[in-house]
Amino acid sequence: MDELKNIQNDTRPVNEKSNNQLSEKLNEQAINLQYNSGEFMTNGNVGAERLTENSLAVFLKDKRIVAGLSQKDVALKLGYSTSQFISNWERGISQPPLATLRKIAELYKVSADEMFIVLLKSTISQVEIDLKKKFYTKEATGSN
Repeated sequence: MDELKNIQNDTRPVNEKSNNQLSEKLNEQAINLQYNSGEFMTNGNVGAERLTENSLAVFLKDKRIVAGLSQKDVALKLGYSTSQFISNWERGISQPPLATLRKIAELYKVSADEMFIVLLKSTISQVEIDLKKKFYTKEATGSN
């Protein structure tokens, strides 16, 4: 993780950095992130990944439960008046703002790197799904 932080804190222009260094580290971490019985775990021995478009939602719910917090507890600690926001995040209806995700990581005792990787994989998955829908529609393919 320190290596990832060093890469992120590198102030050289992007074209001078090893372009693949950050990408390789993120890919390595993503490969080590697995979905196991409804709970995300970092595990250096696992090569397979099974992340879905709702992986962030599942991750948030599972980590909240592991932290022993209710949705209402989380809402109050984050300054929300209702737990509906937390419920919507955990059901994949919406996503918390990035600054809130950092606070949630601290609250759930999850590393910022782990939260980032789950967010990245979830976002990539959702973009892929959306792009496939657009690309393979009848209008895009020219089919009748």
